[in-house]
Amino acid sequence: MSRPGKIFLLTDFEVEKCIQLLRQGTDEQHRTLFSMSGYQGGKPILSRIDGHSFQLQKRRYYRNDFAPNFYGTVTAWGKGSRIEGNFGPPRWSQIFGRIWLGFVVLVTIPVVVSSLPDMQRHHGEAYVGLLVSLVLILSGLLAPRFGDWLGRNEKIFILNFLESTLMARVEAGPPPAIG
Repeated sequence: MSRPGKIFLLTDFEVEKCIQLLRQGTDEQHRTLFSMSGYQGGKPILSRIDGHSFQLQKRRYYRNDFAPNFYGTVTAWGKGSRIEGNFGPPRWSQIFGRIWLGFVVLVTIPVVVSSLPDMQRHHGEAYVGLLVSLVLILSGLLAPRFGDWLGRNEKIFILNFLESTLMARVEAGPPPAIG
């Protein structure tokens, strides 16, 4: 069974040819100071390729640490290849988000608990601690969704790139087993 959000593409190219075409059609993710996007090169797609696994992201000229990246693998499939992957934010931003939320929860619990007696006496300052705590937690929960929303067109751009570069077709689900 495949996870929800999995994307499958089929192409007539062999695995090594797919990897070669991905390398030719993208710039590797090498950071640089002297570029508007922060990366070397000028191609619209950035890649990180390791064996038959790869990560693709659209080159952007603004900062969005939660923008969708395509994580995929290329495997032999009959006389061609199958690309299986999914979209998600960069791994480091997922880890940072979890650390952020954990820290915020640990810090805000004592603030909320210490504010409860003042809230019962209707002191205005007590509500500020509760409000700040809620804003910090909500920002940690909503920032990834907002970043994904900002990058909503990047998913289509990356899929179009894969289809045109690898002459691939998107399958609705996992391709049937070759028997």
